[in-house]
Amino acid sequence: TTANLTSPENGADLIIITHKKFLSSAQRLAQYRASHNGLRVQVVDVEDIYDEFNFGLLNPQAIKDFLKYAFSHWQSPAPSYLLLFGDASWDFKKNMTSSIKENFVPSYGNPVSDNWFVCFDGPEDFLPEMFVGRIPVETEEEAEIVVDKIIAYENTPSDAWKKNILFITGGFNKAEQTTFINQSNFLIDHFVTPPPASCKALKIHKTTEGYIEGEKKNDILKAIDNGTLWVNFVGHAGSRTWDLMFNHPDIEELTNQNKYPFVTSMTCHTARFANPEITSFGEHFLTAENKGAIAFWGTSGWGYVFQDDVLLRNLFPSVLVDTVQILSEATTLAKIKLWEDWGSHIINVSTIQQYILLGDPITDIALPDKPDLALGPQDATFTPIAPAEADSSVTIKIKVHNWGLATTDSIRIDVFDQKDNQQMVPISNTLVLPPLGLVDSLSINWRIANQAGQHTIRVLLDPNNEIEEADESNNSQDFPAYVYSSRITVSRPFEFQLVPPHDLNLQVNNPTVISKDVPPALFQFEIDTTDAFNSPLFLSSPSIPEGKIVTRWKVPDLLDTTTYFWRCRTIEGSDFGKWVTSSFTTQSDGSEIIWTQKHPKQFVHNNFDRAQFSSHGGQIQARHFILQVESAGYNDGNFARILVNSQPVLEQHRGHNLVVIDPHTGQILATRTFDTYRSPDEANAMADFINGFDDGTYVLIGIKDEGSRNMTEAAYQALESIGSKLCRQVGFRDSWAIIGIKGAPLGSVKEQLTPSNQGAAVVQDTLINYPQHGSITSCSIGPANAWSFVTWSEDLSAPGTNITLDVLGFNKSSAQWDTLLRNLTNSINENLSSVSAQIYPLIKLRANLTDDDGLHTPILRNWAVSYEPVADLAISPKVVTLSADTVMEGGEIQVTAQVYNVGMATADSVWVRFLYDHPDSGKIAFAPDQLLLQVEVDSFKTVTRVWDSMGRKGTRQLFVELDPDNKINELNENNNSVSKIVFVCADTAQPQIAVTYDGKTIIDGDLVSCHPLIVATIRDNNPSPIADTSKVYLALDGERINYSGNEEVLHLIPVSKPDEPTLKARLVYRPELSDGSHVLEIIVWDAIGNSIYHRDQFQVISKFKLLNVMNYPNPFTQETDFTYVLTQPATEVSLSIFTVAGRLIQKFNYLPGNSGFNCFHWDGRDADGDSIANGVYLYRIVARQGQKKAAKISKFIIMR
Repeated sequence: TTANLTSPENGADLIIITHKKFLSSAQRLAQYRASHNGLRVQVVDVEDIYDEFNFGLLNPQAIKDFLKYAFSHWQSPAPSYLLLFGDASWDFKKNMTSSIKENFVPSYGNPVSDNWFVCFDGPEDFLPEMFVGRIPVETEEEAEIVVDKIIAYENTPSDAWKKNILFITGGFNKAEQTTFINQSNFLIDHFVTPPPASCKALKIHKTTEGYIEGEKKNDILKAIDNGTLWVNFVGHAGSRTWDLMFNHPDIEELTNQNKYPFVTSMTCHTARFANPEITSFGEHFLTAENKGAIAFWGTSGWGYVFQDDVLLRNLFPSVLVDTVQILSEATTLAKIKLWEDWGSHIINVSTIQQYILLGDPITDIALPDKPDLALGPQDATFTPIAPAEADSSVTIKIKVHNWGLATTDSIRIDVFDQKDNQQMVPISNTLVLPPLGLVDSLSINWRIANQAGQHTIRVLLDPNNEIEEADESNNSQDFPAYVYSSRITVSRPFEFQLVPPHDLNLQVNNPTVISKDVPPALFQFEIDTTDAFNSPLFLSSPSIPEGKIVTRWKVPDLLDTTTYFWRCRTIEGSDFGKWVTSSFTTQSDGSEIIWTQKHPKQFVHNNFDRAQFSSHGGQIQARHFILQVESAGYNDGNFARILVNSQPVLEQHRGHNLVVIDPHTGQILATRTFDTYRSPDEANAMADFINGFDDGTYVLIGIKDEGSRNMTEAAYQALESIGSKLCRQVGFRDSWAIIGIKGAPLGSVKEQLTPSNQGAAVVQDTLINYPQHGSITSCSIGPANAWSFVTWSEDLSAPGTNITLDVLGFNKSSAQWDTLLRNLTNSINENLSSVSAQIYPLIKLRANLTDDDGLHTPILRNWAVSYEPVADLAISPKVVTLSADTVMEGGEIQVTAQVYNVGMATADSVWVRFLYDHPDSGKIAFAPDQLLLQVEVDSFKTVTRVWDSMGRKGTRQLFVELDPDNKINELNENNNSVSKIVFVCADTAQPQIAVTYDGKTIIDGDLVSCHPLIVATIRDNNPSPIADTSKVYLALDGERINYSGNEEVLHLIPVSKPDEPTLKARLVYRPELSDGSHVLEIIVWDAIGNSIYHRDQFQVISKFKLLNVMNYPNPFTQETDFTYVLTQPATEVSLSIFTVAGRLIQKFNYLPGNSGFNCFHWDGRDADGDSIANGVYLYRIVARQGQKKAAKISKFIIMR
């Protein structure tokens, strides 16, 4: 079958040319590009191109002819992008015996060019018509790896690493290094750090002359692993290295999964993908699984310093300023700009043709094209680090990041505080930050007086979404903060507890903050049956020393069934702390009740809604309506006023002015005026009006001007029906006022009659009624391990009154109060066992008080709850100790914590967590959590963990947290955390190396044996060991000696000796050396990254010789040194001394026999111990090595 590539129906934005071996992966990438980018994509088998454009024969020209045809004849718009999916080889016939690579999708020329394929304007054309890239894979597995990386890269969430750009520079000497550094700094200063990109520049510069293999390897690995958007290298290179600083195998040591950089390698040969013998640097970067790069731009041929710099000066502004972020477009535009600015010189043309994009040409660099405001868990710091209530306020410094392009507008920020999972409250008004490029910060004061406990500080960026961002999901961050108590708090008995009257301890929680400058406080307790603490039963404790966690006073036996009030305060010298006060009730009958409110004072802090608590108990709160009627006849002022609570309630007119009030609600039912002076009909109408209301209704009447004329019997009877005794006595223009009640007996109501000219008549009364509904809600009760029952005492003797109970629960998960049970009526015992204490550790009771007619109230006498009490886990600075508070980076600190239970029940399955403040991630654990199966009441368990300070220099905060997931219900959650401050000193000292050859230190040029024992003793002041072979580099004559494969001759032996703490390791090397000059190089990195370079140059002569025999001084008077050089170690060296006559006067048989320089000291005495006489003497040194022998004879002079 034919692919019909010449059909006019074909059309594509992206053409993928691949080999059938990679067809599945290419099609998967095509589907992704179609769905993700909305592109038309055609996948073409390279064999079909050969069939249709070159009679089935392999030829790169066929590919070019196909592309030109598609560009000109396929449906509009013409294809824009080309992806060559498969590796190539310029020796695809494998003429060279070393050629091993296959030619899946060929390139053109040598050095190869993929650019050539898309230059359609004749043989001299080098300017591309399409944007091209290549994925040079050799296996199906590699193809899947690269496609996986592309999809993962384009779907990674926002992160800080996308603003990092790494600049690596090499250079053989200082001049080159300066050139490359200056080129990088220009890019940084003009395009990287300014807006709109506002990126962070990271720099790794080669500074030593010559080449040291792996010199900057660790720095490069670390920078790429941490994440960087773009890696730019300028320097010397080969197909598989950057200036020997970073080599082909080093790519496998990367661990930068999902943080793949775009690499621009402005040097020679690193994109030499068609080399038939090896895999190039760029290929390895791209195809490495879960590591490496997302794309690699380098040359398949030579790099040129000037042209490379021009390319970069065009590429960086394209991407970072003009936001051309599709890699093939940006790199192609940089090449075209090189031609536009500098013409068609052969070097420019070669540069354009041979710079290759290894990667998908559609890849969009990960820098967002919009702002991306972000907060991380490390972006709020608190000063002081461990705040306490006594600090009054805390300074919160908030660091705000922008992981995208710079904003042009200022940024609004809201900050909230949530304490103990309660309601969020704003800390301040909205804050404003200026336009942001990379990172900025602001500070805010947070008031913490009386706010001890766990807090969550929530920061919201751009809360009104005024800035369009690439990602809105990272605009909010919660920061945990713990405010330590500077005050004592009540522990046991807790507020409103029911306790036995005997063997009772009053217990308070100590402050969780310890001041180093203040001695431990003394505590004073007081107890009484009145909250004024002035009754004859008043008791006071002596001064009691502070305990470790809590402080207690055992009180004398108390009265039974009595409510007590108690309080405690601290005494520090002449200063007295504030009292903390509580109450409890005694009962000795073993009741299951644990919480009760009985005394009126105990109800004070409850919540009352249209209710109140008096000496009688809790009841609906009475409403008082003060009624006043004023009447003045014509001669006494001529007015009538009716007031309710001092407010006039009707407009006055001549005659009888009436206001009718509902006694149940106090509401005004009606107001009317009847002018009886005008007509008897008005009097009868008034009678009908009054008769229309029910008994008990209040009728208030006041006469203005005149109210006696035309009165009828019906009117008088109506007035008498509201209790009037004086209505028939009202004369002409008299003043008369009444507060009547419908159905009241005559004379039983407030009424006054004042004859004319004797003044006004005024009456007052108070209407008392009750709302039909009221409620009393208790303070929180608990926490509990299990809920049992609730009981209450009530008085419902008044008709129509009732009390029902609701139970509210505090939901630990939602931090909301839920209504759990409604309208409970069994005051004797309502079961609460259906309420889960694990979900609802706290409850509240709500008494619903009701009355049918509003004239009475039910009474709540007391209420009580039975439940299982809880533990109280506790730690404090006193019981958390550190082995040291200052260490050198790499040192360890042992953290020991005593975990107490000062509550009322055994604590089961207690988790203890050890954390430290990580500069990037906030609080993170530094050791596995410890599980304590049980902690009994009034006991403790000890837990120890070790914190490693490696990589954590500066001031750090260590935390110990109990029950970190808040699974255990406790009396007090404010004593579950302790922080300690430690200081980690920076280690700036480099390691030290002492190298010996067969036990001897040499100087440059010394002789060394051909099979020496070379020992490098490594010392370092850092406490961390040096045991990793990657930390000790060894090279002989410029060639790295790998540990793997050389186990017989090369060993790194870690050393740990308490009496020599700086001794870290010994490197033992036993090479076989050839004759001639050799260079041994050693680089050692300590745990911090400090390094030292050691170099020895020495000679090897394999033939056994004795050289340079002499003594010094010569002549001498008393002593001399015999020196000599051995080319190889000797098994025996002897010295014989003779007179000139040949008589032996002294002999030594065991002189030093090391290869190289040796020295033997002689005191000038003969074998008898006598000093020899002046004169000339002969000496002979003989060295033996097995059967080999070397000897030298010389002379010396004694001259005194």
